Amino acid sequence: SFHVHKAILCASSGFLRAATKPEWTGLASKPINLGYERPAIFKTYIQWLYTGEVSFRTSDSGSRAKWVHLAESYILGEKLIDPTFQSAVMDMLLIYWGEDKYFPSKQAVRIMYEGTPVSSPGRMILVDM
Repeated sequence: SFHVHKAILCASSGFLRAATKPEWTGLASKPINLGYERPAIFKTYIQWLYTGEVSFRTSDSGSRAKWVHLAESYILGEKLIDPTFQSAVMDMLLIYWGEDKYFPSKQAVRIMYEGTPVSSPGRMILVDM
């Protein structure tokens, strides 16, 4: 369970803005069920909402874990209708690619392709790498 200020939560996400409208929630504040999302991924989103930076720690220091985390973060941005967050995640993808000189892992590519539409900038950036 995460507690986030409503104004911050709704500032960037079309989905969350719609989900918190009184027509959907009534007069009382209610939790928003996002279905199955890994808490670490949503935590990255919340940190970005408050700081403007995509930062995270993985239990595995290898670059594969970074790529998977970023791909899952991008997909969360897709689900939340938050292109600004997705753009910030893509910036991090490029930074990691520049630092590591490793290509995205197969798992990260699969996650990105399964979670985005054909015209997705996230897919295009993986192709360009």
